[in-house]
Amino acid sequence: RKCWNCSVIGVIFAMGVSLLFEKWLSASQAKANLHPPAFYTIEVTSPRKAASLRARFNSASIYLIHQAQMCNRGGMSKKLVFAAWFALFFGVAFAQSTEKDPVAIVEIGGATSWNIHGGAASFGPDFAVEVTPIENWLEIEAGTTPLFSRSSTEWDTDLLFKKPWTLSKTAEFMFGGGPEWANTRQNGTTTNSIAAEVAGDFMFWPTGKQKFGWYLEPTYDYDFGRDHEESIGMSGGLLIAIP
Repeated sequence: RKCWNCSVIGVIFAMGVSLLFEKWLSASQAKANLHPPAFYTIEVTSPRKAASLRARFNSASIYLIHQAQMCNRGGMSKKLVFAAWFALFFGVAFAQSTEKDPVAIVEIGGATSWNIHGGAASFGPDFAVEVTPIENWLEIEAGTTPLFSRSSTEWDTDLLFKKPWTLSKTAEFMFGGGPEWANTRQNGTTTNSIAAEVAGDFMFWPTGKQKFGWYLEPTYDYDFGRDHEESIGMSGGLLIAIP
């Protein structure tokens, strides 16, 4: 006759398997249906319930192990407890809905630059793509900015390496630098030079989710060309996350 303890183990095992199947089915339907599936429950999939689910899981695991030690079937119950623990753990883990970081973030906006030693200010559009190879430690940004003034046109293309900091749920700050290539056409003459750029990057996500936001990025540039020009700039615009 099946003991009560083994029956409990069987129920826990079934719960874990059902959670795994539910998450798999939800992910499959999400590709073709943007609306939440009918079996979506906030108690299981909400990130806010993660701590509560983990606490309940830990209590259930300790209880089942204790009961298995008292069960007459001994070795077989230990195997069933391990299977139930494994299924429930991964069922709860996969059933919890977590927000994934975007693959890349696109920056689209405008920029301006001023020569510290004099000269007219220049303005132009700003475009960049940012990726995160090491979360919380490294952001890599590649961008280009054409700057126009009355007598010249300059294309600045940079590759920046930044360290990110999370200021709040809706704000981030990054600081870093990297090399920059400048192509300048002035009075019919084209010159190319290498420069170094240092930048701070403020990112704001109004909804708290990395989908759409806006940015503000002050910069400092030092050109290693003949005139060793120094300039400060500012860019800003929209942030668009690529999932």
